Amino acid sequence: MTGAATTALVEKNIADHPEGQETHTPEEQPREQDQQQQQQQEEEEEEESDEEENGPPKKKSWRFWAVFPALCVTTFLSALDTSILSTALPTIALDLHIGELYMWITNSGMAGGANDARLIIAGRTVQGIGGGGINTLVDIVICDLVPLRQRGKYVALMAAVWAVGTVVGPVLGGAFAQYVSWRWVFYINLPLCAASLVLLMLFLRVGHPHAPDTAYAWSSWQALVPLLLGLVGLGLFYLHQTSRFCREPSIPRRLFRSATATCALWIAFLQSVLLYWVGYFLPVYFQALRRASATKSGLYVLPITAAIAPLGIVTGILIAITGKYRAFHFLGFACLTAATGLFSLLDEHSPARDWAGFQVLFGAGSGMIFSSTLPPIQATLPESDVATATATWAFMRSFGCIWGIAIPTTIFNARVQALLGGVSDAALRARLADGGAYALASEDLVGQLGDAPRLMAEVLAVYRESLRWVWWIAIPFGGVGLLLCFPIKQLELSEELETEFGLQEGREGREGREGEANGEANKTENRST
Repeated sequence: MTGAATTALVEKNIADHPEGQETHTPEEQPREQDQQQQQQQEEEEEEESDEEENGPPKKKSWRFWAVFPALCVTTFLSALDTSILSTALPTIALDLHIGELYMWITNSGMAGGANDARLIIAGRTVQGIGGGGINTLVDIVICDLVPLRQRGKYVALMAAVWAVGTVVGPVLGGAFAQYVSWRWVFYINLPLCAASLVLLMLFLRVGHPHAPDTAYAWSSWQALVPLLLGLVGLGLFYLHQTSRFCREPSIPRRLFRSATATCALWIAFLQSVLLYWVGYFLPVYFQALRRASATKSGLYVLPITAAIAPLGIVTGILIAITGKYRAFHFLGFACLTAATGLFSLLDEHSPARDWAGFQVLFGAGSGMIFSSTLPPIQATLPESDVATATATWAFMRSFGCIWGIAIPTTIFNARVQALLGGVSDAALRARLADGGAYALASEDLVGQLGDAPRLMAEVLAVYRESLRWVWWIAIPFGGVGLLLCFPIKQLELSEELETEFGLQEGREGREGREGEANGEANKTENRST
């Protein structure tokens, strides 16, 4: 090669490979191109992933919108079952002559065909077991189908359905008791149960990952001992659940390690206590003091139940938009506490604007608390504990229902017994004693005393003062709930749904996309090799 040719070749090589850039042999160039293509593909996948995470929420599939109405029907059934007795219970107690046993009917659910107290209590027991399962499972299913930040909207919609059930319940209960038969208070559940069961069997098909093995058989002592100890009492149940011998407790202690989750669970409990406290004794006020029929008393409690729905929905939407929930706790319990105090001012002469306005205030506070207590509980826990936390939240609400009826009932009966000395008629005193005042809280009693105004005034005074004590003692419960709002922290609510129990349709699509991505990655790896 001549000197000129050599110089030209060197200049061409320098032009093709500027200073600072490596030179490659012909064999290395295809491998470098494959690596660059792989890197570019990975960057594009990351960008697409970021767009999916930061983009708008994904649209729900048709199967979701088929399942959601079924859950609404189920929730409506559960709400109707809890509220329909409130106006019909005095009639049932009077018809079956069960006296002070009426408080057991409210907590127990075969009842339509009962002819004595024992059968109706047994029937309500079975019905109550099913109702408790409904409340828990509906909340868990929603958590499996909806991301944390969006759950507030759907929980609020469920609260609205619950409110409709509680609105319709007292009216239906009073109408059945007055015009048809109180037995239809229980028979009405049958068509609703059938409709809900059909919808859920057709559309609720969720993913269910199977573990490689079962930890304990149902016949083993590890599974049976917790169930049996639960019958012994809440104290022994708690001791067992917190002992080292129970590896999978129903309510793990880790749920209560966070002050936020613990306080949120307890304010859910107190909200339920006050809701049933007021829901079961406002009808007594209307029927005994205002001489309203069972049907009218159901209409008169509409303000409290109607206010729960819109405030619950608005609260859920605002939580979904802003991710903030703490302010609703304070505002909600402030309304509850104020309303319970205002109820003590009511008497037989109170205008409608007072008792209706106080109910709206109470319903607004209850709706805000109902929609805002679950997000902080779930935000403190990993997704694997969401079902357990949701079940615990539902348990606390159901547990509050028991005390929300038992405590005011005890107060009411005790005050009636203490005030019966002011009733001059001995026969009437005997009828009002030992729980009889609740069963006689109706327009019929007042009508019988129309010819004896002095005796009627004495009886009304007993009801008025007894109810006043019921409302006074409710105030500290609201105050404790307000104090429990302070330790709750404002946490970030995730907008991503990470669960193994979502609808199968979405899960299959997700698995298909993952399979395609893995296939492309394998092809790229083979090309590189």
